[in-house]
Amino acid sequence: MKKSFILILTLVLIISVSGEDIKGEESSKLLTEEQLKKEAIYASLEEALKNPLKVYKLDLSGKQLTQL
Repeated sequence: MKKSFILILTLVLIISVSGEDIKGEESSKLLTEEQLKKEAIYASLEEALKNPLKVYKLDLSGKQLTQL
């Protein structure tokens, strides 16, 4: 379970700091600490994947995942 969470978190971080979005356009600057505090926490991988460029926080700790 811990490995799955780390893998998902790593993927989200790679997407968010890659410098390009899915369409190949430059993404916006990194959020400030205050902006990051205001971002929603996604608790569903399905919801997070609908808008991956808006996902800054992903909490799957209560999902009891066994695989990705």
